[in-house]
Parts: sequence; C-alpha cells; structure tokens
Amino acid sequence: MAAAVIALTTVFVTADDRLQGETKSVLHKTELVNLLGFVIDIITNIINVIADGLVIWRCYIVCGRRLSVVTVLIALLVIGTALGWVVFIFDIRGYKIRMGAPLSELPAPHNFIWSGYVITYSNIGFWTASALINLLATIFMGEWVSSHLCTATFDPQECLRLPDLASVC
Repeated sequence: MAAAVIALTTVFVTADDRLQGETKSVLHKTELVNLLGFVIDIITNIINVIADGLVIWRCYIVCGRRLSVVTVLIALLVIGTALGWVVFIFDIRGYKIRMGAPLSELPAPHNFIWSGYVITYSNIGFWTASALINLLATIFMGEWVSSHLCTATFDPQECLRLPDLASVC
C-alpha cells in the first residue's frame, strides 16, 4: 500500500513538465523522484521477501514439512532478494553520479550505461524469481495434495481412470 502511494506521488510530481532547463524547481523535482524511487525499491524488496517467504512456508507445511521440496524455492528467494538489493544499490550509485553533474551535461558519466543494464537485468531477474517461486509452489502443493487426497480416499487404480461422461449425462 505504501509503495502504491509513493508511486502515485511520484507520478503526480513528475506530471507537470512545463518547467524546462535547470531551474531550482526542476532539480528539486528530479531529486524527489529519485528519492521516492529508493523508498519504492526498499518497500518492494521487503514486501516480496515476506510474501514469497509465506508462500514457501505454506508449501513446506502442505507438502509434509519436507525440506527437499522447498530447497529450490528458498534458493530462488535468496537469488531474487539479492537481485532486488542490487537494483537498490545501483539506483543509489546512479543517483550519486547524477547528483554531482548538472542536468544539461550531455555525455553520460563513465559506466552509467552499464549501471542501467545491470538495473534492468536485475529487475527482470528479481520478478522472474518471484514468479517462479509462486508457480513452482503452486505446482508442488497441487501435486502433493492431489496425490495424497487421491490415494487416501480412493483406490489408486480408480484415480487414474477417467470418468465415463455418458453415465453422467
């Protein structure tokens, strides 16, 4: 919720682009947008760790407290969290580089483009890891529940047979 409020604040702050050049107002607006971006990065990382951690915990409990089932999910959580913090660190690095240079400076500082690539690919890795955690946890839990529910309530051979649709109609 807080990240959404900050994101909306960022949008409304940057919506007025009538001010051109390097005025004090433009500099203040740019600095505010960058600072709000840092806060969004921190909140996103913390919320993602909590949410994906709870998904992993639920998968661990549903799958009979077997650590072997959630080992890959834990590794993905660690990798995704590390990539999220890489984004935050490079955002700060980029902010410090831009803070010392005037807005009208045309050439980008040394390694600035490389930092942009690192941020982009780290963001992609962060969200991919989160999506994989949720996808794999859903598959693991669904497979576990369906296999145990089927063998506990029915004959295993009957579970493999498809229902006869003609008898239903």
